Amino acid sequence: MLDLSPETVHFIREMRLILGIVFGNLFSLSNSYSQEGTLKGADILERAIQREAVPAAVLADAVNAVQQVGEQTLKGQFEAVIAQLYPRYRQRAAKKLGGSDQLAVKMEQMVDEFAAGGLTVTQFVAEPALHGFDIPEFGEWLVFVPTTRTVRFIDPNTGQRRQGEIGDYQIAVRSKKEGSSWTFINGSLLKIQELRSFFPSLPVDIQEYAVPKKSFRELP
Repeated sequence: MLDLSPETVHFIREMRLILGIVFGNLFSLSNSYSQEGTLKGADILERAIQREAVPAAVLADAVNAVQQVGEQTLKGQFEAVIAQLYPRYRQRAAKKLGGSDQLAVKMEQMVDEFAAGGLTVTQFVAEPALHGFDIPEFGEWLVFVPTTRTVRFIDPNTGQRRQGEIGDYQIAVRSKKEGSSWTFINGSLLKIQELRSFFPSLPVDIQEYAVPKKSFRELP
């Protein structure tokens, strides 16, 4: 277990917020399922569903798509990022804020506030995807894409600039129809039961082997 200073713990918490904001996952999504009920329901569905294996080309395509949306975020192209959120996810987030037009406004305001405080994301890398799932009830592919973000922040004790690296993930989803575009759900603040509210048939043990681990390390 890492021995982190209180300042570093505070920084990680702040970064979780900004990473969520950057991809629209700041908003607390309501979940109409209890975790226990969702898991039981998923187990029943899983036994009844025949899944296709996700082709390697689909996994690679999801990684490329996540890289593109990450670069759009770094450039401040928030409207383009919002347009690529998974539709059902975007609808919930927009409802929380009073309309879709408020999503881009809120994202830009919050990112500006963090930047003014000396906290910025300088690099985004989508890593190779190892796990994806066929979602037959919706005719969709779902892929867990690990990500790495390099960040700069100001040390609260010394006032000096420091660097860190955050490991996280994006969920890429698209229709299985040829030529369909990828859409995204950010994993930074997402709970598995929230994910199941969108995709109830996901395997009950995905967190044990498919969901990428989150991490943080300081850089020299």
